[in-house]
Amino acid sequence: MDLAPQAGVVNIITKRPTNDWHGSLSLYTNQPEK
Repeated sequence: MDLAPQAGVVNIITKRPTNDWHGSLSLYTNQPEK
């Protein structure tokens, strides 16, 4: 469930450590380059 990049960070911490690396990649992918 990729709703928002910020929510993803919280989910990673609150959910499992296994999704840490996966969430990090998703964050970078979801975050637009400025």
